[in-house]
Amino acid sequence: MERRDALRVVLHHPGRIQPGTQQALAQERLHHRTNDPPFRPAPLEMYLTYVYCPPEQKHAYGDSLRALWERGHPFINLEADVAPWPGALTELWQCPRPWCALPLVVHNTVNEKNLGCVKFSREFIALYPDLWATYPRNDIFDWRSLDGWLYQRVQPARPHTHEPPALHLNPAHIQEGADVCRPS
Repeated sequence: MERRDALRVVLHHPGRIQPGTQQALAQERLHHRTNDPPFRPAPLEMYLTYVYCPPEQKHAYGDSLRALWERGHPFINLEADVAPWPGALTELWQCPRPWCALPLVVHNTVNEKNLGCVKFSREFIALYPDLWATYPRNDIFDWRSLDGWLYQRVQPARPHTHEPPALHLNPAHIQEGADVCRPS
């Protein structure tokens, strides 16, 4: 049975989860431990749900968010190419603010409006009960526009931001950066 205060993370993925994201999740459960043998608490209790969003199904991610919203339970949304720092998920989860997010480092800049690592509390979901039910499911609005939809629909509200930013590990973005990082 799930404890009400246990960390709940929903990881949306297109089939591959970046190794950095997997490592970040493993470290999250252990970040509070020390090398002092008397202080070896058990790993943090974390419920991790993997949601497969096939790339060819443009609305799978949005449909998943809609289903999660309808349940009304708090959760942290984590994308498969985002690596939060050790302790970040716990900090988001324990923060009393209803909506929290980690900015992302993308293309060597900070993106503060994203869905990469975001906590949605029960209170936030209740404040915007129809948020994902009204999301247009068409060729213009697909998974790439979910973050824009969220931020536009709830403005002027802004998430409580936690620092430092998480890393965005999208292989396509990393490859673009590799061209400028070659030794001369």
